[in-house]
Amino acid sequence: MAQFIKQNLAPLIVILVLILAYFLLRNRPSSLSSIEEFNALVNGGKPVVVEFFSNT
Repeated sequence: MAQFIKQNLAPLIVILVLILAYFLLRNRPSSLSSIEEFNALVNGGKPVVVEFFSNT
């Protein structure tokens, strides 16, 4: 096993970095449950980033 890791260290590091990046950078669902909550958040006076997604 140790020999396998030594021979494939660079690809293993790349795979681990990609997995880590996926979990750190992925989009998570919003906690907003209604349009009124969304409007209150957007009009709250703080800058807000709104991301739209269409699966079509």
